[in-house]
Amino acid sequence: MKTNIQMHTILNMMKYFAANTKYCHLLKMMKLIYLSDVKSLRENDDIISGIQFKKWKKGPVADKLYFDLINNRLWSKWGVKIIKEEFNPNIDESPGFSYYFKFKDNDFNDEWFSENQLKIMKDIVFIYKDIRSEDISDITHEKSTINGYPWFNANDDDFIKFEDYLGKELTEEQKIQYEDIFEYNQRIRENEKSKI
Repeated sequence: MKTNIQMHTILNMMKYFAANTKYCHLLKMMKLIYLSDVKSLRENDDIISGIQFKKWKKGPVADKLYFDLINNRLWSKWGVKIIKEEFNPNIDESPGFSYYFKFKDNDFNDEWFSENQLKIMKDIVFIYKDIRSEDISDITHEKSTINGYPWFNANDDDFIKFEDYLGKELTEEQKIQYEDIFEYNQRIRENEKSKI
C-alpha cells in the first residue's frame, strides 16, 4: 500500500514527466519513473518514487500503480486518471489504443523532492524527452545496459530487487551506451532545430 507521501511524490513525478516529455502515455510514464529510480540508486543509493516494480514482458512495471491508473481508481482522491484514445499516427508509435494522463491540477510541486532528485528527473527528461516508449522499453530490456540489468536479472512477474543493483560499478560497455543515449538525444534536438 502506498503512503500519502509516496502518492504525492509519484503524482508529482507523473505531472513533471507528462508536462516535459513527448509521447508520454502510460508505457513511457512507467519507464520514466523506473529510470529515475535506477539513476537515483546509482547516484544516491535510494529511489525517488518508493514503489516496487515487477518484471513484465514489456519491461519494468509498477503493477499496483498501473492497475490503479488503468481502472481510474486515483481520480477522486489524487486527481489523476488515464484517458483511453484511439490510435493517432501523428503521436502514437503503434496501432491500437493509447492511454494518456489527465490531472485535475497540472501544477507540479517540487517541494516533494530533494535537489538531487529534481536534478535526476531533469536528466531523465533531457535524455528521454523525444524518445518513444518502445525505444525506451528496449533500453530497459538489455542486460548489458545500465538500466536493463535489474529487469533482466529478475524472474518473470517477480519484483525487481534494486538492492542487488547497489554498489555495482558500470562496465565500459555500459558507460559507452549511457553516453550514446545523450548523443542520440542531442542529435534529435539538433535535427528539430534545423527544421524550424
